Amino acid sequence: NSEVWVDVVEFQKLSQIDKSLEGDFIPTEQLEALLSAVALYEGDLVSTYKSDIHEINDWLLDTRLSLRTQFHSVLERLIRHYITVGSYEEARVQAEKWWARDRDNMTPLQFLIWLSARLHLMDRFRHYLTELDELQKTQFVPFGKVADDWRILIELGHEPTIDDIGIKGRARYSPSDLLNIAKQHVVGYDRQLMDIFDHLIVHPSDGLCVLLGASGSGKSLVAEAVALTWEHLGDTKKSIHIALTQDTHPDDILDQLASALERPHLHSLMFHSKRESIRELLQPDTHMLIFDQDETGDVFSQEIIDLIAYFSQGVPVLVCTEEAWDTVEPIRIWPVSASNIDDLFSKFRIARGTVSIRHHERDLVNICEGEHEKLFLLANTFDIHGLSLGEALQSIKQMSGPDPLLSWLWQQLDASHHDALTVIGMFDPIQRSAETEIAEILGIPAAQNIMVLQDLKRRGIIEVIEGRIRIAGTLYRFLKEEIHSKSGSDDVINHIQTRFVEYQLALASTYIDQPQQLDRDRRNIVKAYEIAIHQGANFDAAIFGEFVRYLQGRGYRAKAWALISEFSQSDRDWNNRTGLELRRIMAEIVLNQGDAVKAREMAEKTLNDALPLDDNCLLGRIYETLGKIHRLERSDQAMGLLENACYHAYRAEDAYVLATAHANMGGIAWSQGKPDDAIVYLKKSLEFAEGSEAFLPIENYAATTLAIIELENENYDLCHEYLQTAQDTSQAMGNVERKAFTQLNQAALHFALREPKQALTLLEQALLTAKNIENISLEMSVIRNMGRNHLLLDHQLEAQKELRQALLLSKSTNDKRSEAAILIDLARYWFTYARWPEAEKFYESALCAADELQHAVLTAEAIYGLCLTEIMARSIIELDDPEDVLIGSATKLKQSLSQIQQTVVEAEHLYQAERYFHKGPDNVPALANRSFVEPIVKWILGEGDTPVRH
Repeated sequence: NSEVWVDVVEFQKLSQIDKSLEGDFIPTEQLEALLSAVALYEGDLVSTYKSDIHEINDWLLDTRLSLRTQFHSVLERLIRHYITVGSYEEARVQAEKWWARDRDNMTPLQFLIWLSARLHLMDRFRHYLTELDELQKTQFVPFGKVADDWRILIELGHEPTIDDIGIKGRARYSPSDLLNIAKQHVVGYDRQLMDIFDHLIVHPSDGLCVLLGASGSGKSLVAEAVALTWEHLGDTKKSIHIALTQDTHPDDILDQLASALERPHLHSLMFHSKRESIRELLQPDTHMLIFDQDETGDVFSQEIIDLIAYFSQGVPVLVCTEEAWDTVEPIRIWPVSASNIDDLFSKFRIARGTVSIRHHERDLVNICEGEHEKLFLLANTFDIHGLSLGEALQSIKQMSGPDPLLSWLWQQLDASHHDALTVIGMFDPIQRSAETEIAEILGIPAAQNIMVLQDLKRRGIIEVIEGRIRIAGTLYRFLKEEIHSKSGSDDVINHIQTRFVEYQLALASTYIDQPQQLDRDRRNIVKAYEIAIHQGANFDAAIFGEFVRYLQGRGYRAKAWALISEFSQSDRDWNNRTGLELRRIMAEIVLNQGDAVKAREMAEKTLNDALPLDDNCLLGRIYETLGKIHRLERSDQAMGLLENACYHAYRAEDAYVLATAHANMGGIAWSQGKPDDAIVYLKKSLEFAEGSEAFLPIENYAATTLAIIELENENYDLCHEYLQTAQDTSQAMGNVERKAFTQLNQAALHFALREPKQALTLLEQALLTAKNIENISLEMSVIRNMGRNHLLLDHQLEAQKELRQALLLSKSTNDKRSEAAILIDLARYWFTYARWPEAEKFYESALCAADELQHAVLTAEAIYGLCLTEIMARSIIELDDPEDVLIGSATKLKQSLSQIQQTVVEAEHLYQAERYFHKGPDNVPALANRSFVEPIVKWILGEGDTPVRH
């Protein structure tokens, strides 16, 4: 019936297997098509043939046999792919399908033998060998091995390799194959392209390739051709283009990479954390980085060179530069000269007809000034109006100005060409214009626009790459200067600028709540706002405020600050809603720069000016910013300010402020020793933050803090749930620092569950990250916890070494709280090995440090440890009553505790200290089931009538 034939045609279409540049590897899109073909064949297609078997004639029978053969080819292709990528179980499933349908075919049997050996399914392996024994009696073995050779291979203990089964695996790309792809995008650079492909793809060495050439030599064109070729090799492959100027700093590069990888939350990290997070996200088989010099001069500082070299250790990197690097042998684009101009001219000439340049070589070299891009333009435009090459050169020589060739070319073009190129020149050279945008901005019919652009394309003046218009860098710079010099005096250019601004600001308005869409046009929208502010044009200030907030949230703080600064110099109202929101953003930026005092002053003044407006959304955000600043300053006003933020945010239904404010309130409550209040706030924060990518950092913070609180409360199942949320959010952010902190907390959970080996595995991973991101505080915490876990495992030397190293790190960072905690850990170490004098000494040191901090919990831990040390030092546990020993030592202990001057210790703190103590090594079983809190309160801390709170 007709439905069957529709399926047959679809099956034949899906099962077409193109030759792949990647050998036996199948790209994702084609893999999905082949799997769909298998499903189709196994479904209605085959069952219908079976039901109609009595009506099948010879032609139908031949078709069915052809489809079966095609189906077997699909299965073999899938098996080879799955073996190549190491998915042996999936390969075995496909081979079983084939073998079940074709028992006389040795090919699926050989695959099954190989796969059974690799998967160590030895019963299956022996069974398949028995089948092969029978088949090879009547058939020649053209593929794989004879049965006895397989047996010998396994008996000798060898693991079968892909060579044993004739799998090529991922093919090495041929430079000529890659060149054929690249030549669709650029001509005249065959030698350079071949060298780059050989260095970065075919025989990758250190992953770093430097392309050296003067301005106008076509480096960017070559780099883009390389990038497009890379992306052609697979659906998952992606190139990231970074343009460098003299103002570019290493942190700017990291921010651009974070945006390209769609991880905006990385922008707020410190440099080394950001660098490591990005390094982990970059995949060698997926990403290629291209660093392109976008401004004449020395744009590659030593810090940038080091950063680029660092990334090249993991992914292929191409650098386009005008200056040679001392450490890397470059691939050169030699300037246009008399020796190469004949060859270059003939390659660059894309217009019809060959042209002899004999006797014109010197003029061409002089006019093009050694630049390949200028030679390319001249080779394809000199005959626009029927001039010969000699006539065109003579005309160019008569031109005046800094760039005679491009000035002459501009004269050869008509007004419609000028208009189109002016619009193209308005766009950013990276975020280029689409063909349809030219017509929209110029306000001309689409058909007229197509004709103009086709004419420019035919002459090589423009190219269309993936729907976007590209022009040579040298022409772009000419257009930029042309627009700049005539802006304000040329009515046509003024009109085009106005239309460009209107178009970009309309885009901003349309996509203001869609950050991914804004990312695609960000550079052009920024440029449009700069023009609008400079010209004093009217625009929607509220949308402008939201766009600046988008820039700040995406990590483009410098650009956000620059736009606000330009806006502030214009004749605008800084006390309306938009102006106040911009002032709040400025305070946030100043806070991120580390100046909390100035940020507070700015935010307070903004709040005073905002109060009369009674705008809940605006007030909620300002109060949240102020609360955050006050929390950083450890001010008592922080909680009240955050409560005000929530009050206004509830009325404005501002989920972001509600999530952030509750998270901060939870953190404050926890630091004040109010875990129950903290849990309430943090749970609310999670509720408001759930489901939004923009809230990932808040969700991560709330989940992490809740996990720590529940760990202290010994609610281990809840702790595990919150840690899973923290792990998922840190992974989604791509933040290795948060991932390491999560591993640290997961290790703490394993420690509490007395699973030190699992804890140490996590801590080793976290330690590597801490060292890479140069976070000494994190490194100290990880090493401290490694020492505690080694102590549980009775690794005496390792435990002491790690704890002493952690103590040194705490002193080097002047972290008094960690120092006190590690002193307690060292005291417990000596306690564990019955070294009572040393334990007493460290507990007393910890007591002084904790009291100086007025930290009640740490002070209680030191008191509890000191009392138990005294009990152990002065008694034989099996004979003496520990409480009697404690009473007998009361005078001495009170004298030791007399140094507490500032800290109030309550019974609850001692109960917490006792629970913590019992999580350590279980080396005193006789004390494990006894509580000493009440005796300590009664005989050591009090006068016999001190109340004990349970």
